[in-house]
Formats: sequence, C-alpha cells, structure tokens
Amino acid sequence: MTIENISKSYSVETLLKDISFGISEGEKIGIIGVNGTGKSTLLKIIAGVETPETGKITKGNRVRIEYLSQNPHFDEEATVLEQVFKGNSPEMKLLRDYQEILDVLQNEYNDEINERLLKLQDQIDRLNLWDLESEAKSVLTKLGITNFSQKVKELSGGQRKRVALASALITPCELLILDEPTSSLDPVKRSEVLEKFQEFIENGDRSIVFSSHITTDIEHICDYVVFINKGNLIFASPTIDLLYKNCIARCTSESFNKLDKSYMIAYSQKNNQVVVLLKSRDDLDKSIDNIIIENPTLEEIMNIYSKGTIL
Repeated sequence: MTIENISKSYSVETLLKDISFGISEGEKIGIIGVNGTGKSTLLKIIAGVETPETGKITKGNRVRIEYLSQNPHFDEEATVLEQVFKGNSPEMKLLRDYQEILDVLQNEYNDEINERLLKLQDQIDRLNLWDLESEAKSVLTKLGITNFSQKVKELSGGQRKRVALASALITPCELLILDEPTSSLDPVKRSEVLEKFQEFIENGDRSIVFSSHITTDIEHICDYVVFINKGNLIFASPTIDLLYKNCIARCTSESFNKLDKSYMIAYSQKNNQVVVLLKSRDDLDKSIDNIIIENPTLEEIMNIYSKGTIL
C-alpha cells in the first residue's frame, strides 16, 4: 500500500499536509505524535473510514483491512463472544450467526432453529473456521477475559477495550490498523498484546499499523516509525536507524557552540543545558569537552522535534 500526498482539513484547521509513505507486507509500523496532531485522522484515511481532501491511497485488490478505533461501538446486550464476532467480514458474520443461534437453543429448543444451526455448522466446516473461534477464546483468555457468555454491559471500560482488541486480532485481514490499542492495558497485558501483534505478521503477508503515546511499545515491536507533528510528516524511518544510528548529545551552551551544525538534526535548549539530536555519533568532534553521548529514545526524539529547533 502507498500513501501519497494525503492532506486533510477541518474548517480552517489543517490536520494533515502532504503525508506520504508506504506499507509493505510483513511490516509493523508505529505512528507517533503529540495529541491532536492528526494521527487518528491519518489512520481513518488509511482504513477508508474517512477520505482525504487531496492525495490518494493505492492498495492491492485483495488487501482486506481491519480497523480498530479508540472508541469502538459495543452492543450492550451481546455476550463477550458475540461482540468479538461483530466484524463485517463474511467469516465473522458466519461465526456471529452461529453463536447467536447457539445462545437461542440453549434457552429454547426449536427444530427449525436447530436446522439452521446445522447448516451454519456445515458452512463453518467447509471454511475451516472452528480454529477462528478457538483463537478468539485463546486471545480473550490471554487478555484476562475468561467468561465468554458475560454480557458486554457488565464489563468495565478496560475489559471492553480488550474485547474489541481481541475481535480485531482474530478478524481475517491483510492489514490491521489500530488507534491507541494498548492505552488502557497494564504492562503485562500490553506485553501479551505486542506478542499477538508479532504472531499476526509471522507468515509474512500481513501488516500492522498502530498509533500509541506509549513510545516504548513502538520501540519494542515496530520496524518503521512515522512521526506526525502539527500535521506534517517529520519522518518515516526504520526504527533501528532512529535508535542506534542517530544519537543524543547532552552538553553546555559553550560546548554546543563548538559543534558542527551540519551534523545536527535538531536541538532543544533550557538555560545553559542543550540536548542535540545528531545524525551519527561518528560525526562528533571527540576533542570537545563536557559532552555526554547516548542512544536516543523515541520519546526524546519526539520532544526535541516538537519543542526544539529543527535544522
């Protein structure tokens, strides 16, 4: 999939301006940026939920997209398992119909309804979808949801988020797009979700794009990072280059003035202390005193670009 020169505005506010990057098979791409910078809008456009004012998105005809928003819709009267099968794909609809009829038969036997159940079972057999139901229960269990017949209206906000995430993870698709999927999870559950992301792309023909304000999650799993700031694309770069090719230099104003500015990407200054993002530690003049060199984090990179001076 290619995203080419995407722009979007609301009223007089420009949310996205000429955004371009690509998504290849098997990639895990993280979208970062401060709140209100256009991340959610970009994901909606990629997912086809919203349309851009200018630019275009090109994807293969057989690429199925599953999108999980920050605020997904819930059927209050559905059970956990029924909610997981609320997706729009034919496979999910079939499993949803099966689960709904099964729930009816558990309360009241009816020959006609039982016949419908048998036909659905035959369709599920032919499409080999029983593994999908088993996977749904496995993912839910990993996320701490074990009562599959519990009503959605009885769940907490965090539990609902996990049910929606389980639904997205088991829906057959080639591109999975998620908006802040780990925001309400504790560190253990977040780690398990990231493992499921890794499993999702293991066969090499599926990809994940997700946004997160928890930049360590993106550092941990993503191959590429897309940074949006004030509607502009700052970079779309390999994670390994950002974290291990670039470097952070911490120094005094006096030492900063001796540095070669042509090797700098950006810097931020507070009083007499300067934090500099450099293209490479190999570019640094080793003769300059009072400089501490470190590998950057995505959070530090984002802060320098957002609050500092870009060269």
